[in-house]
Amino acid sequence: MKKVLIFFGAFILFFFMVGMITYFSVMATPSTKEETKIKTIKYEVVKEHILRYDDAPSYWILVNKKDYKKSDMIKEMKLIVDDMVRKHGSKIGVNIFDTKEALNLDYKFNGLMADGRLTNDKEDEILKKHYLISFEGELETMIYLNTISTYPSSLDGVTSEYNPN
Repeated sequence: MKKVLIFFGAFILFFFMVGMITYFSVMATPSTKEETKIKTIKYEVVKEHILRYDDAPSYWILVNKKDYKKSDMIKEMKLIVDDMVRKHGSKIGVNIFDTKEALNLDYKFNGLMADGRLTNDKEDEILKKHYLISFEGELETMIYLNTISTYPSSLDGVTSEYNPN
C-alpha cells in the first residue's frame, strides 16, 4: 500500500511540475495576437443610421465589385465585420454591398423606410446579386445573438451564427 501511495504521489508531482513549466513558458512568451495586424480588403463606410430598436448603429459598406461567388467571399467579408466590431463595438449592424446602386436601394427601403412601398422585381434582382452580407451583432430578436447572412436578399443565402474576433 505504501508503494502505491508513493507511486501516486510521484505521479501527481510529475504532472504538477509539467503543468507549472508549461504555464510559465506560456506566460513568458509574448503574445503575437496584438503584434499581428489583420489585413482586410478595402472597404468604405458609405452610410450610418440608427435603425434597430436597441439604438445600435447600422452601417452600409461598399466593397469593390468582383465575382465573390467564385472567391472566398465569406472569409473576406467576415474580416470586414471583425474590423467594424473592433472599431464600433459588438452591438452593431453591418450591411455589405458591391455596388453603390444596391447599397442605396437597401438604405432607402430599410435604412430610411421613407418610400412607403416594397421593392419591385428589378430592384429585388439588384439586391439579390449585390447585397453580399448582413451582420447583426448582439441583437436578441434574431435567430442567433450574433447573426450573419450571406446574400440576405436571395433564396440562396445562408444564415448562421458568427462571433467576431
